[in-house]
Formats: sequence, C-alpha cells, structure tokens
Amino acid sequence: MGIAIHTKYIGPTNTKGARIKASCVRGRENLSVFVSFDYALGCEERHAKAVFALLAKFAPELAKDHKLYCCGSTMDNLGYVFSINPTIVGKFYGIDTQSQDIFFSFAYETELMKSKGM
Repeated sequence: MGIAIHTKYIGPTNTKGARIKASCVRGRENLSVFVSFDYALGCEERHAKAVFALLAKFAPELAKDHKLYCCGSTMDNLGYVFSINPTIVGKFYGIDTQSQDIFFSFAYETELMKSKGM
C-alpha cells in the first residue's frame, strides 16, 4: 500500500520565514517536517523537496528506490498531495448524462466481490 503525504505552505511570521510543511501518518504515528521556502524552485518542486525531507528523516528506505507522484493540489490551494507507491483502485469510464450513472471498474478484488463470487 502506498503512503499519501500532504504538504502545505506556511507563510512568514515576525520570527520565521516562509516554510513548507510535509506530513503523513505511518502506522499510528503522525510524522511531519518543516522545510525553508526555496525561492529558486518552482511551486511543485518546493513541495516535493519537503516530501523528500520527510522521507529522509522517517523512511529513508522509501526515499531511495521509489517514484514520487504528485496527485494534485489541496482544496485550500496551499499545498499538494503526493504519493509513494500508489495503489490503483479503479478505472473511470464515464457518466451517463441522463441517468447520472457512473461507470467504472475496480482494479482489485474487494471483499464484497469475493463473497459474491464476482
């Protein structure tokens, strides 16, 4: 299973400069790091730098040999959601505009599918 990592821009205060916070939950532990805002990098790269800092500190085995995926920006537009080893859960095929039915398929067998012999 993959790990989802949330990043967020933290604006400057009177005593600290702008920062990026990266956080995730691993097991039952809440993990987070703060990284100085790097003005030389692009927006996604700044946030990815914070993700790699989090991985280097708490899960160095994941930082080396795994791809980092940027899954999109957060609803508040202050950060991004990244994933390491994402699990594909399905494929979207479309929506029937009249009935509003959603057509998709699961990429894995759910417990319900197993119990019904599907």
